Amino acid sequence: SGNSLQEYPKMGINSLSIGVGNIVTSAVDLNIFIRSLFLTEKIITKQNRDSIFTLQPNLSKPNRYFGIGAIKWKDVKKNMWGYTGRTISYVSYCFVDIENGTSYVLLANSADFSKKADVLFNTIISLSNK
Repeated sequence: SGNSLQEYPKMGINSLSIGVGNIVTSAVDLNIFIRSLFLTEKIITKQNRDSIFTLQPNLSKPNRYFGIGAIKWKDVKKNMWGYTGRTISYVSYCFVDIENGTSYVLLANSADFSKKADVLFNTIISLSNK
């Protein structure tokens, strides 16, 4: 339409997706958080962190597992844990390789780009394997 969004008032409420887990952060802050959560005891104890990394079988879906609040990235060369999520036009990934400390964060807020975010994140991970 060509209109600038700067002309519209800014509101801290997203009525379209309340409750779906939106985050308001920068990639730098999210990286600091995910590294502190998974690589140190600054946020949670080692015992609690270990419980996050304990996978349980999903009885309704063979060969699928779930953890307590974290996702294990499907990459045989890395032991990566983190979070991902999406809602209309937004996508986020934040993962840490808990063995070597490498972290990956991708935040996008474009309807066109969010469709390609999965491919981009997989490409970044595969390139870092080389």
